[in-house]
Amino acid sequence: MVSLLKVVVLGGGSFGTALANMIAENGHDVVLWMRCDEAAKECSVSCENPKYLPGFSLDPRITFSANLEASLEGAGVVFFSVPSKAFRGLANDAKKFISKYGKANT
Repeated sequence: MVSLLKVVVLGGGSFGTALANMIAENGHDVVLWMRCDEAAKECSVSCENPKYLPGFSLDPRITFSANLEASLEGAGVVFFSVPSKAFRGLANDAKKFISKYGKANT
């Protein structure tokens, strides 16, 4: 299957992980950004998110990363899936990379 679009999901909790998996199952390359490098590495090795979705195998089209800039490079669509208290800070951090690699509406 040909990948349709690179999609980035910012936030590796249960909802972000499930969202990333659903998007990947529909043929898109997905980067699931997590704030913790150790968690991203663990998910990459196990192909699951043991903290938030234990026992649930994730689509192999998902790449896990804790590097925000690298995650956003070439993204066609970005989803924010973080707690509201973290949203503003993450949006401000991501904004410079989204506008660097694509269009950002502010």
